[in-house]
Amino acid sequence: MNDKVRYDGSPRVVYAESVLAEAGFRARVVLPITDPYVKHHGSLGSFATVYLSEEDRADPQRRLAAMAALRECPGVYQVFGREDAAHHFELPADRIGDLVVLGDQNTVIGRTPEFHDLSQVPHLRSHGGLDENEVPLWINRTLTPDYSKLLTSGRGRNFHLFDFLLNGVIP
Repeated sequence: MNDKVRYDGSPRVVYAESVLAEAGFRARVVLPITDPYVKHHGSLGSFATVYLSEEDRADPQRRLAAMAALRECPGVYQVFGREDAAHHFELPADRIGDLVVLGDQNTVIGRTPEFHDLSQVPHLRSHGGLDENEVPLWINRTLTPDYSKLLTSGRGRNFHLFDFLLNGVIP
C-alpha cells in the first residue's frame, strides 16, 4: 500500500470517466477496490477496467484514441487493451473491460470527482498497481523442491497460497 497524494497531501486521482468524457468518449469505469473500508483508500486503487460504448469499442481508431487520452494523464502508468491486459495479468478476457488502466506508484484511478467522496479520507493510501505487486509470503514449513522452485521463480502468485499450504509443504 502506498501514499497516493501530492506533496501538499491532496489526493492524486485520475478520474478516468471524466477524462474520457472530455475527450468525447462514453465509457464506464469499474474499480475493483470498492469495499466498505474507505478510510484509507476511498474505494480508489491503481487498477481500473474501462468499458467503452459499443460504437467506440467497434472502431479500432476510437479505441486507440481513448487509450491515448488516458495515457496523456499525469499519473497514468500504462493503458492496455483487453487482450494485452488479459495476457499480461493472466486474467480472463471475457471478465475485464475494453481497456485496463494502471496508475503509477503515487496515483489512483477513479470514475468521476462526483462519484468519490474523499471528505472522509484524511490521507489517501491505496494499492492495486504494479508498485504494490509484490506481497511477502511466509511459510513456516519446508517446501517440497517443486514448490520451492515455483516460489523462487517469480511465478508464484497470491492465489497459489492454498496450493502451497496443502500440497507444497513437507510434513
